[in-house]
Amino acid sequence: MSPAGRAFCFAVFVGFGLATFSAVVILPEYVTLAELGSQRDALAHRLECEKKLSVYNDRLIHAIQTDPVTAARLLMRHGNFRRQGCEVVDFQSGARAPAVPNRLLRQAGTPPPAADGTLCRAGRWLNDRWTSFSLLVLSLGSIAAGMILFGRRA
Repeated sequence: MSPAGRAFCFAVFVGFGLATFSAVVILPEYVTLAELGSQRDALAHRLECEKKLSVYNDRLIHAIQTDPVTAARLLMRHGNFRRQGCEVVDFQSGARAPAVPNRLLRQAGTPPPAADGTLCRAGRWLNDRWTSFSLLVLSLGSIAAGMILFGRRA
């Protein structure tokens, strides 16, 4: 075999082995990194919702202290409070919008979707012990075959 053919075959075998080896080593760690990033994004989303809820509660407390109409409405809504001499009129209202705290808590409970691309699926597949072991043996065998068959000079 010519030296150029030997070099080409050596490069193919060793390149395949190194590519497989790097995939076995790097992709499971990439999946772990992507999952940590997803958890970080979910916690940041939840923290943002908690900050909004805190601002809402601070404004509500300030409004209760300064506005008697707001205090009376909250008492009527949550405390079954009725002003003396007021007539109670029962009416069918449409679908009420959820209260701001309930909406914010529901929004905090639904984190942004996690990134799940092709590399993440491949990394999860490689995270299996026997799959990664088999591919590791294949990669080392390919490197060894390339070095033994095409690495020596005649």
